[in-house]
Amino acid sequence: MAVMAAASGAIACHMPSASNTRRLALPSAVVRSSKEGCAWLSGAKASSSAGKVRLLQREDRARLAQEIAQLPERLQLVIQLYFVEELNLSEIAAVLGVSIPRVHQLKAAALEKLRLSLAD
Repeated sequence: MAVMAAASGAIACHMPSASNTRRLALPSAVVRSSKEGCAWLSGAKASSSAGKVRLLQREDRARLAQEIAQLPERLQLVIQLYFVEELNLSEIAAVLGVSIPRVHQLKAAALEKLRLSLAD
């Protein structure tokens, strides 16, 4: 699976077997919210800093894409199926040929690895 940050700041993932590239939306638990960082902004200062906020969001997304690419292929697949393809745990279990609790463990492991790597 190839993971890249698009010019728009969205993360795009491309599975070799997939027919097209899709945007990846991950939960806020994984991606640091930049809104917290601009809560103090007001008035003209907010508009002049909007570009900085967008730049930081793009950098965060690019870093997230890099970290996803560093995950083992199986964990990348779980992230792809859950967040991009929007399959539920039982559907992912059928695709992978494992139990639903195992899919839950894999998803949790992937998210934890992402949290730890992004915390650095």
